[in-house]
Amino acid sequence: MVYSYRWLKEYIDFDLSPEGLMELLTFSGLPIENFVSLPKDTVFECEIPANRGDLLSIFGMARELAAILRRKESLRLPPVFSEEGLNFSFKVSSSVPTLCPFYSARMIKGVKVKPSPDWLQEKLTKARLRPINNVVDITNLVLLETGQPLHAFDQRKIDGEIIVRCAAYGEKLRTLDGNFRKLNQSMLIIADQKKPLAIAGVIGGEESQVTETTCDVLLESACFSPSSIRRTTKSFNLSTESSFHFERGVDPNGVVFALNRASWLLEKECEGNVGQLNRAGSPLFPSCKLELRKEKVSRLLGIEISTGEIKRILTSLNFKVWENEDLFEIEIPSFRHDITEEVDLIEEVARLYGYEKIPAGIPKAKITPSSENKQEKIASRARNILVSFGLNEVVAPSFSPFSDVEEIKIANPLTVEQSVLRTNLLASLLSIFSHNVNQGNKKMGFFELGKVYLQKDNCLREKLMLSIGLYNSGNFFDLKGILEELLKRTGILGCIVKDFNHRLLEEGASAGIFVNNKLIGYFGAPKKNLTSSMKLKGEIYLAELDFELLTEFASFEKEFKPLPKYPKIKRDLSIIVDEEIDWEKISETIKDISNLIKKVEIFDVYKGEEIPSGYRGLAISILYQSSERTLTKGEVDEVQGKVEKRLKDCYKIEVRGCLTTPKGK
Repeated sequence: MVYSYRWLKEYIDFDLSPEGLMELLTFSGLPIENFVSLPKDTVFECEIPANRGDLLSIFGMARELAAILRRKESLRLPPVFSEEGLNFSFKVSSSVPTLCPFYSARMIKGVKVKPSPDWLQEKLTKARLRPINNVVDITNLVLLETGQPLHAFDQRKIDGEIIVRCAAYGEKLRTLDGNFRKLNQSMLIIADQKKPLAIAGVIGGEESQVTETTCDVLLESACFSPSSIRRTTKSFNLSTESSFHFERGVDPNGVVFALNRASWLLEKECEGNVGQLNRAGSPLFPSCKLELRKEKVSRLLGIEISTGEIKRILTSLNFKVWENEDLFEIEIPSFRHDITEEVDLIEEVARLYGYEKIPAGIPKAKITPSSENKQEKIASRARNILVSFGLNEVVAPSFSPFSDVEEIKIANPLTVEQSVLRTNLLASLLSIFSHNVNQGNKKMGFFELGKVYLQKDNCLREKLMLSIGLYNSGNFFDLKGILEELLKRTGILGCIVKDFNHRLLEEGASAGIFVNNKLIGYFGAPKKNLTSSMKLKGEIYLAELDFELLTEFASFEKEFKPLPKYPKIKRDLSIIVDEEIDWEKISETIKDISNLIKKVEIFDVYKGEEIPSGYRGLAISILYQSSERTLTKGEVDEVQGKVEKRLKDCYKIEVRGCLTTPKGK
């Protein structure tokens, strides 16, 4: 809202310079956005909160300024038409009192439409409004003065009485901006007995506008429902000065005052004869009363403000105050639509008392333990672990990107693409890979913690799952290592990885993860028909974990061990083994041979012409270390020999080679 320094001084006397005034308003919670210094005036733009429609006028700002400056004297009011008016016969009515609780109008006859006088044009120009003619300019001037929108109709274009109603189906109106607008039945309009004249509170009609040939004017001042005006402006994507004020709420008890102010100006500047006041509804609205507890003021603000000061502040803001033993009873003025609760009153006390007078301090509060449950803690830890591996979290829709044998169809889908709920997260990862490849990304790693939907015995159940996907950023064993580290760092020990077939994963290139003989997840390469259908040509590995089971087995207990004092020795071993033999059995067999064996890992699986059918080649590494001494080559060779012999005896494994690699050399 734009304000004139000189115009404010017409209502209230103050000794502040323009700069001092702007500083005072800023400290009172009304910051200045910009200002322009003119030869005899200063015009400034103030940032008004959306719920303070009462400040969107010169009079409203002067009233606020009087409270800030602690002025007891009343504001100087401009002259208004105070007579009953001539008996010009016309009638107004409202068929929608909930949307238009009060409508008033006067007929002014014999007006002379011409350019406005200089003083009027100057005030409008400073407020960034374009002068049009003296009648329209007067309605705009009163809007700036009082915050109450007015509208002037050419009386000759009105057939019969004025009716405030909702538009009928199919009605249309050409508005002042030249657009032909189609109305709907939710829109409030001003009409005569034959046609719409204006869209209530938004914009007038072109046919009934005031022109140079207008002699008789019907002047309207009303109170419209803010929500109704808001819906209408949104429908048309149209905002006007009138709608801006009505949407924020006008003072219902100021409707007639604004009408009489404009009538006085029309009589004086346009030489019109003012008719009597016609109305529909009542301008008197029930007052709102609130209670303000004295102890709550000091408790919320953190300081003691005397009851006398609280009463003075509220009274200066035009609140009616009755003081009781431990509380105030407050009657809210009709123009303060923003005051609806006790805390709103406390905010007003703090604002007028001065925020700068309230000392800074640390709020006192009881520290309560976090209510985060185990699953939330494990989810947070899992996210941090996976991010540390360079993976990015994704969130996919709850719909499956392609049909599935276990699909769950939605009864009323919005689109075909959103007709099937996902029963796993792997398909979602493939869809995300496809999208990223189309965007030019050739290497990526993602994870998602999301819900899948399972159906059993006609009952739909949600299940929380965790998926991981690598695209050209790792192989089968890289993914296996990520999963093992994830389980280890969430306190799950003793997991077993063994062959496992899943309908979405390639047979022979997938494995399951078991804890206490329960399957908690699986991983491997997706089936080629899935990747080819999505035109994915990169090296892809996927994993999916039952996060509910993972949470069940997870533990926050930590076991601390002393750091090893002596060096490690690693031996790599190449073997050929029957495909039916699980790697976990081989690993456990090796570990049972000696307590010097600390770790056994597989780092490659291969097949080829040199490998017999039904067999596969494995490359494994064995880590040797003692907590008591530095191991000698002879000691390691002895245990390594036992390893090779045990593998041959137990599984008829062929050992192809052995490589010694001392750690750090």
